[in-house]
Amino acid sequence: MLNIVVPMAGAGSRFAKAGYVLPKPLIPVHGVPMIRLVIENVRPRCAHRFIFICQRAHVEDFGLREKLTQWAPEAEVVEIDGLTDGAACTVLLAKHLF
Repeated sequence: MLNIVVPMAGAGSRFAKAGYVLPKPLIPVHGVPMIRLVIENVRPRCAHRFIFICQRAHVEDFGLREKLTQWAPEAEVVEIDGLTDGAACTVLLAKHLF
């Protein structure tokens, strides 16, 4: 099975400074949440599983788990508290799944 790890636990500070209220993955692009476009464009034809690594606050405040598992039913959602030292460090927090 192919694991597709999607770190999406950054601060999104540039978008917040630009006035966006939603977390970056949920910001609409042509009316569709950014992360949904990623899922639809990356989903392979072979057996796979998305592993999303998210800020716990985004999961709780914006129903992110429900949205992600609706768009990618086979998905695992890893919730973290706070920021890491970057995308690679974020991915390591889900290493138990791959």
